[in-house]
Amino acid sequence: MADIIRSEDAPIEFFGKVVDAAGSPVEGAELAFHIVKAGSFAPSLGFPTGEVGNVRTAPDGRFEIIGKQGMTLGFDKVVKAGFHEAERMIRTFGYGNNAAPHRPDKAAPELFVLIRDGSSVSQQGELNLAFDWKGEALRFKLPLKGVEETLVLTPSREPAKPPARSYNWNLKVELDGGQVVMGTKGIAPIAPTEGYLPGLTVNGDPKGTRWTSTADILFYFKTKSGGCGQIKLKVYSDRDSTSRTGSLDVSFNPDGSRVFE
Repeated sequence: MADIIRSEDAPIEFFGKVVDAAGSPVEGAELAFHIVKAGSFAPSLGFPTGEVGNVRTAPDGRFEIIGKQGMTLGFDKVVKAGFHEAERMIRTFGYGNNAAPHRPDKAAPELFVLIRDGSSVSQQGELNLAFDWKGEALRFKLPLKGVEETLVLTPSREPAKPPARSYNWNLKVELDGGQVVMGTKGIAPIAPTEGYLPGLTVNGDPKGTRWTSTADILFYFKTKSGGCGQIKLKVYSDRDSTSRTGSLDVSFNPDGSRVFE
């Protein structure tokens, strides 16, 4: 057992950067972190169970954690006078035998976003959706001021072959007059700078090991007026227009800021 525990802890190497809403570096921000060690699963053996610490950002907003050992590295909070976190959540990164180990890249550090106190807050809106999966383009007016573009969804599905009780489904997402890009859940709520397209398509394959009738989709959009938005779209592939087929939560920054709160 002791040998197994020793083998589970791996070298920890992490590179991060704290930025503001404009993407500029934030100097002197303090991040509180914790490390979970393999010994936490068998504390009676006397191995270290974990450690906590703090790290401060340099003038370029960067910081690094190296020379540590453990299974996971988690960040509990980011603090800087005059700022607050864009999204309050603990971010955790796995190492060693983790199913999805973190791959550190000094040239592309993980971003942590702080918002200056008193700055404008993103416009917020939400909308419930009801539609049929017939492959027809459906237009939805976004519940936001100053957004002329229309969200266009084209949902289609077909039943999977028995005995599967599920669907092969596709959903094309477009912003008429704007552009969209797929986001990544679980990271700082900051829109990408590139990769925007007139439309994107997501799908569900019942043969996949992670198939589910409910899909949570995150994407960002740009408007022709220069605004930037975020949409969290939830769809239910096993429903139709007789019930709520989905919903969306929208955030929008008319000034083009890429950070949302």
